[in-house]
Amino acid sequence: MAGFSLVLGSGIALTPGAPKTVIMITPGANIPCKVVEFAIGFDGTSASNTPVLVELVGCTLATQGTRTIGVPIQTDGESTAVNIFSGFVNYTVEPTALTVLKEFLVTPNGGLLIMQSPLSRETTNGVSTSTQKGLGLRCTAQQAVNARGHFEVTEGGS
Repeated sequence: MAGFSLVLGSGIALTPGAPKTVIMITPGANIPCKVVEFAIGFDGTSASNTPVLVELVGCTLATQGTRTIGVPIQTDGESTAVNIFSGFVNYTVEPTALTVLKEFLVTPNGGLLIMQSPLSRETTNGVSTSTQKGLGLRCTAQQAVNARGHFEVTEGGS
């Protein structure tokens, strides 16, 4: 089993009032993925800004949406490991058939959310033939702010 990090990279601009998927992973054909940690933060500067709705979403990928391909970086495990899952960031057209799995309100005024999954209770997306194919974060801000963050993912194992 190996671990990988998928980072948003440069700040992703959120348009006020418009939901935006900022990061998504999809599994390979035969290897499920587990999100062991995710983090999201914002660069707002006003304490009076409305909190950003951050949603951990599952996706059937009925339509893929338009997005940028992310580059997973290995963070632990065998040095020869190669990731099987795909990672995407900065959707400009939203994927469809999203299901909200968890939701949080985070202050955009330098707010930061880091969620680590308890061992054996990681959020998992099944193989590419399953109904719930993708896992992602969708943000809805009421003011113009930028988001930065990451997914920490393991593949395989039980």
